[in-house]
Amino acid sequence: MASYFRQRILQRITTVIPVVMLAVTVVFFISRLIPGDPARLIAGQFATEEQVQQIREEYNLDKPIPVQYLLYLRDTLRGDFGTSMHTRRPVMEDIKKFYPATIELGAVSIFLVIVIGVPLGVISAVRKDKLPDHFARFLALGGVAAPVFWVGILLQLLVFYKLGLLPV
Repeated sequence: MASYFRQRILQRITTVIPVVMLAVTVVFFISRLIPGDPARLIAGQFATEEQVQQIREEYNLDKPIPVQYLLYLRDTLRGDFGTSMHTRRPVMEDIKKFYPATIELGAVSIFLVIVIGVPLGVISAVRKDKLPDHFARFLALGGVAAPVFWVGILLQLLVFYKLGLLPV
């Protein structure tokens, strides 16, 4: 039994590697197809030509595309995702800073799915084609169809303004 699980895990890993490589490659080449000079965008509209050239060298944008791709792969495999254009800090620092909040949101979402979704699913299955089943189906379809930003705004209005439970 243990060898079966090892074999399945190894199979999954060997499947994931080409998919990740394909995704990294697609992201790289799509980012190079965007019109405009990335160094000029990073430097800003009032930057001098020397500043733009310095950014080209810093981000390896002065090298040919195949060399840029190999450097991109090397840095990505090392976990070096460069410097954020928005915060001007290493991207890995930003990831470390915001990762706990992402995990918290994911955990709360899973908790809500278990607490609300599983009982609704059981009730819906037990009371097939009755009012509770229709209600659960309506909630499920409404939840899937509603835009996330709209649901977020409604939940903020409910939880903060009406109930006063959490800060906005």
